[in-house]
Order: sequence, then C-alpha cells, then structure tokens
Amino acid sequence: MRIQADDLQVGDIITSGPGPVTVRELKRGDGGDLITNPDAPDEIKGHAWEWVDVDRPRATALTDKQLTALRQRARREAGPFVQAHVLNHPTHNPEWAAEVLGRPSGDSRPLTWPDHYLLYLAALAEPTPPPPPLATARLAQHEVEQEQRRQAEAAEHRRKVEEWQGLQAVLRDAYGVRVDVRHNYTSHRHLDGYTQGGDHIYLLDDLHAGRLHRDAHAVLCYVPSRARDLQHFEPIDDGRTPSCKACLATARRLAARADITGHAPDTTPADTSGHA
Repeated sequence: MRIQADDLQVGDIITSGPGPVTVRELKRGDGGDLITNPDAPDEIKGHAWEWVDVDRPRATALTDKQLTALRQRARREAGPFVQAHVLNHPTHNPEWAAEVLGRPSGDSRPLTWPDHYLLYLAALAEPTPPPPPLATARLAQHEVEQEQRRQAEAAEHRRKVEEWQGLQAVLRDAYGVRVDVRHNYTSHRHLDGYTQGGDHIYLLDDLHAGRLHRDAHAVLCYVPSRARDLQHFEPIDDGRTPSCKACLATARRLAARADITGHAPDTTPADTSGHA
C-alpha cells in the first residue's frame, strides 16, 4: 500500500527504495524531517509528507472475512457461563490477540468473556500464526544496536592498544625505561564479583626525566603521600591497557615532551592525587 511517511509504523516494510527496508525505529525532527532506522546501515532520510510504498505485516494470517465470521460466532456461542478450558487455552502473543479482537496494539482494556471465547476460536482456527511484526522489528533493532555497541567497543579497544604501544615505545626509546601494566592489589576489597583498584603503568627501570624521578618497581603515578595505597602490584597477562588516569596523563606528557632525538627533556609530574 502507499502511505505518507508520517504514517509509518515500526514493523512496516518500505518497498519504494532499491531494496526492502524494515522499519525498526523512527526519528522525527524539525521541519517535518523523518529518519527511518537512524545511524543504521539501512538508514533512510526523508520528510513526513513524502509518499512511500509499504508492506504492513499482520500478526495473523486470518483474512478479514474469517475474522468477521469468528467474531460473529463468538458473540453467538459465548453464552453467560465461563468455561475453564477456554480461559486456559494459549492465545499465541499480544499482537495476534489485538488483531483478532480488532483493538490497537498495546490496548490495556480487560478482556470480557466473549473476548476470551473469540481468542479461543481464533487459536483453534490458526494454530501457528506469523511472527509478531512489532516484536520482530524491536528484536531486529536490538540486534543492530548490540552490533553497533560491539563495534564501538572494539574500535575503542584498538585505540587504547595503539596508544599504549606508542607510549611504551616512547618511554623505551626516549627515556630508556621499560614499562608494564600491573593491577593495584593493595586494597583488601577483591572478591569474586568485585575487584577494586586500577591498572597502572609499572616501571621496570629507573625513570629520570628532568624533575620527574621514579624508582624501578614503582608505578608512574607514585607520590610518597600515597605510598600506603600503592604497595602491591602483580603482573597480568590478559592484554589489558592502563586504566589509571594519573599514570596515563604523566605518560602522555612525557611522550609529548620527548624530542625527536630521543632525549628526555625537563618534565613536571602530573597531579596524581585520588587515583588508586
């Protein structure tokens, strides 16, 4: 059927483009702007007044003629007495039930006894209905969002790994210092489901860069006032990158001030307060 874009619903299948597009999300903007499936590979930008060809999947394969006949039969046969086997009979899904009853999807009005009887008759007439279009579209949108989230997380992980490899190279080549990532196990709050403490940049060699001096086997964010919180660091081999903001800030500052000859210029340590 042909409708205006403003009447599109989640679950509709747009057929007026190069290929069919299932509507999973609609975003309306100023000036009548309408975006279908925003930020997805099958995104469509348009306006609310444009006409589009769509297929609107139904939650039931019963025809209008069959539904009319079933509704008339339910009114005729329901009677005044409730039957337990009718009430206990499965009625597929809410979208199917709404279409059989002729109600809008999501209608929260309570069902009457004739309504229950109609659903019973319809379930007998249609033991296996089509997939519910709204739920199917929402599931597809959820899967798209999950994939986008996975891709964003993977890209962020790659960025962190590349940055960490660059920082390691600068600290080694410009300052002659080997570094590692180690977790701070100083806190006693390390349980099966909870681990406190950050992943720090751990020095394997002495660091002397201008006014910044750190002994080997200390973390880059070390200051004497926080020695009590920075005592126990163990090697980790799961490929993680540093998470301590103070360590990273200092390492970035050292990298930014290292000249191309590999000399270590005068460096002021970063403020390391408040990072464990």
